[in-house]
Amino acid sequence: MSPNLNQTPGSAARPKPGAEPRVPPDPQTQSHSSSFAEHVIQHSPLLIVAVAADASAKVLSINDAGCRILGYSRAELLGQQWWAMAYADGEFSP
Repeated sequence: MSPNLNQTPGSAARPKPGAEPRVPPDPQTQSHSSSFAEHVIQHSPLLIVAVAADASAKVLSINDAGCRILGYSRAELLGQQWWAMAYADGEFSP
């Protein structure tokens, strides 16, 4: 077999400029990252809430600080419309 004269030595092993290797995500790393993020969110002193991104705007998740700030238990908040809970005095209408 004759060598390819248009190829410089060692160039076959080099990726093309701008090309990044595709490495599948490591489930253990993802799991650790996810649990770390959940820990940070849950223990934050700030109100952090996940709200459905549709017209219902239902509370999907809320951290302890959010419950404390709003004065409701998690059970009272989950599934409720965010705007009704956060702006109960009527100062805001979506």
